[in-house]
Amino acid sequence: MMVICEHKWGAVFHAVRRRWVGLLVTGVCGFAAGGVAAGTLGHEGPHLNSIAYVVSKPEIVFAAGGGVFRSTDGGASWLGLKVPLGIERVMTDPHEPGRVIALHNGRSPGPGDYLESLDGGETWSYKRIAPRSRDVEGQSSPLLVMHPSRPSVWVAYGMGRPWVTLNAGESWKAGPELIPARTRVGLAATREAFYVHSSTQIWRSEDGKDWQSTGFPEGQELWAIETLSGDRVAVASSQGWWLRSAAGVWGPGPSSPKGYSVNWLATDQAGPHPGAMGRDCRPVQSPADAAYLVANCSVGSSFSVPSSTRFQSFDSGASWSRIGGEGLPEGWYPSVIAPHPLDSGTLLMAWASGRIFRSHDHGATWVAADAGVRIPRSVEYMDHGSIAAIPVLEYPRETRLNQAVIADDLAAVRQLAAAGADLNERGPAGLSAVEWALMLGAHVDRPRRGDTMYWVLRGLGAAVPSQAHVSAKPVWRAVEHGKFGSVLEELLRSGWRLTAKLGGEQETLLGDHAHHRCRGVWEGAIPKPCASTLAGRPLDAWVDLHLSRVPPGESAQLVLDLAALGQMPLAQRVASVDAGRYRAGSDVVRLLQELPIQASSLRRQILVAYRGRYGDVGTGGALYRGLKEEYRTGDWVPDVLRHDRSTIDPESAEILVHALLGSLNRPDWVQAMWAGKAGPRLTRDGRQAVLVSVVLSCDEALVAAAAKAGLPLASARFDAGESPMRAALGKCTEWDPAWLDPHLYQLHRAGLRLRAYELWDLSPDEAAALRRFPGRADYRILGACAAAKSDERIAPADEPGAAWAPLGLSLPDGPRRSDASLRCLPVGAGAGVGLQLAPPQPSGHVLVQDVVTGYPADLSGIRSGDMIVAVDGISTRGMPWRQIPLRLQGKAGSRVAVTVVREDGRRATHRLFRQTLPDKPPMAISEK
Repeated sequence: MMVICEHKWGAVFHAVRRRWVGLLVTGVCGFAAGGVAAGTLGHEGPHLNSIAYVVSKPEIVFAAGGGVFRSTDGGASWLGLKVPLGIERVMTDPHEPGRVIALHNGRSPGPGDYLESLDGGETWSYKRIAPRSRDVEGQSSPLLVMHPSRPSVWVAYGMGRPWVTLNAGESWKAGPELIPARTRVGLAATREAFYVHSSTQIWRSEDGKDWQSTGFPEGQELWAIETLSGDRVAVASSQGWWLRSAAGVWGPGPSSPKGYSVNWLATDQAGPHPGAMGRDCRPVQSPADAAYLVANCSVGSSFSVPSSTRFQSFDSGASWSRIGGEGLPEGWYPSVIAPHPLDSGTLLMAWASGRIFRSHDHGATWVAADAGVRIPRSVEYMDHGSIAAIPVLEYPRETRLNQAVIADDLAAVRQLAAAGADLNERGPAGLSAVEWALMLGAHVDRPRRGDTMYWVLRGLGAAVPSQAHVSAKPVWRAVEHGKFGSVLEELLRSGWRLTAKLGGEQETLLGDHAHHRCRGVWEGAIPKPCASTLAGRPLDAWVDLHLSRVPPGESAQLVLDLAALGQMPLAQRVASVDAGRYRAGSDVVRLLQELPIQASSLRRQILVAYRGRYGDVGTGGALYRGLKEEYRTGDWVPDVLRHDRSTIDPESAEILVHALLGSLNRPDWVQAMWAGKAGPRLTRDGRQAVLVSVVLSCDEALVAAAAKAGLPLASARFDAGESPMRAALGKCTEWDPAWLDPHLYQLHRAGLRLRAYELWDLSPDEAAALRRFPGRADYRILGACAAAKSDERIAPADEPGAAWAPLGLSLPDGPRRSDASLRCLPVGAGAGVGLQLAPPQPSGHVLVQDVVTGYPADLSGIRSGDMIVAVDGISTRGMPWRQIPLRLQGKAGSRVAVTVVREDGRRATHRLFRQTLPDKPPMAISEK
């Protein structure tokens, strides 16, 4: 649908054609009170740009533009066909009267390249030229022409090449790649051959398979191609129109009269003439008389619809005259002119306003021929300032009942109902008759239609609109815009809810009202009420009706919507009605999180009413998990903690503590929860989850806050027995030093240290991170340790010292350790248990290779061949090889638990006291 206004410069507006177009007005300019100014149109229609006659039955005509329309009376009246709105071109098969082809101008929204009907437009099917394995930019929808004299031979251009079919589209064969990508393409067919042009060249083919260049002169840019009789074609170029004669010779056209580039070449003799026809003219030859030509020429542009004028020639273009205007409105322009296939005097002209006109005397006089496509005068006075979306463009394709409703024809509506019409059938716009009645009744102001048609339809048995249907939002906005209070009351009594979603939208009925009508409600300390009525009645009356029709405990959304409207007293009254009766804990969570920050009194009211039932939301974690995305509204958390004594799950405990230590800055609450004095109760797993998450957070502020709250970070437990400091190093080493160093410093201040054996298992980056701690003597030897590790000898597995080689150590008769490696030994490394270990087994564990007689391992009963599966309760499966002996050694007198499995499968745990071995190097007879 378009909006057309008669300005002094003759401007034409053309709105974007879509399935759901915004509310468009016909006649919003130039109208006097109660009438229409002279020269303006009283009704509009779809912008048609393609007209095609059925050659053997010229009383049947098809038109396309925002859909496809069919006339069976030579164009006097039209019927909209069931095809997508995006169809812009239509053609008929000159050899098969029932075949119609419809194409899109852009990318096809369906599963094929074009639509085909074999029964005159009654039914349609998508057809594809070739599988879309690739797509060429700018050529998504193909061009297509039919051979006028060879049945079933068609040529299409798409996906960067021509295609040919010899069986009317049943199968297609690809042709050569003639045209580079991203160039303008045109396609045409004479009775002798097919033609295709690029931006610079033109090719010809007689069979659609073999193509040859026509030798068009170089150096010109091509814009369009038109066909003439006798295998002649004309092309528009940057220098005007050129004609290819039947002999195959190209030449420019002759001069043009009085500035209009419309002269046409009358003979096959080519020669240069000044002022050749402009590229914005589109000449068409009459199929009934080769000497008769018509041309539609653009002469300017106003907004999105070009201004144009029309000419005709009776002598093959030697002379031209304007087509008459009697019967045509002034100031509007044609978009396409179509000559009759058998009568050169009959013309059909589609007007830019959406109208169609017909002439039987070569354009001397015209009569309107737009019955069925024009929009009724009943929608002439639409209120275009409203926010409703009314797809008036669908009128020509609508059901007969919907057309009667749009036309505001009560008598026709009653007649159709009496004849058995389906009162609830939805037309192509997706609207039922009652929905059309409400939308038009609310937005057509003069004469005001109101809700009369709605109640007539309801009295005849039409159903109430559904709030779940996609049309619910425009229906609701129409009810509000028209102030149809009685209609809204019926909707609510029949199942609509103020708090239910509108169709597939996310907004509720009241939420949509707040979104479009309220701005800046909560900018200050107190809300500014923006709406106190709904559909012309007080808002509190609708709230009472809603509450009377819903079960208790379902008012959470209503509270939120009223708060969005700034109606805080009403929201508090609703909250009091459902105090403590919310059936799902998630409702309370939503209220706490989504109410504006300034609504603290309302949140406290909800919290007090819900006291004693926090387990419904706390235990499952729904209450506190919301903090993960809603830190900004976390000011409600302390209010909840005062009442919540439920046991919180580990995930929620982690999220809650992070929020309290971070954005909420309440370490006092963390301390109280940890001591079990207030707030939700933490399980043992929950405490560990909190400690681990803080250690691995790589966040110095969080660690500092945790230490301030007294959290025992050193007691955090990690897989494989890692110390908290070792785990933090492994997680955060790749962080920028500006983040990592302060984090490690805070961990160090909290008492976290690496264990002795972990020093030998550091990567160079981890060691470098520790060396950056100023004044930390514990880590000063790391540079020497790293150097010693890089120089260590890796002995073959079958050498006597293989088990110790990765540590830079050796057996008594093997290579001696360097001074650097000695300095790198952990403190107390001289005490062990008297074991020598073999390399890891396929199971991932290690075997005892030898036991030193008389020392702790021997005395406890450990024997060669035993498999060590755990040290101090930590499984050795997957443990780094060099860590195992380091875990076995330590200070003399300290205790270590060694779990072994015998070859017969028996399992035992031996608790040993480490002992110095003065007669031998300590690592040669103890741990690994």
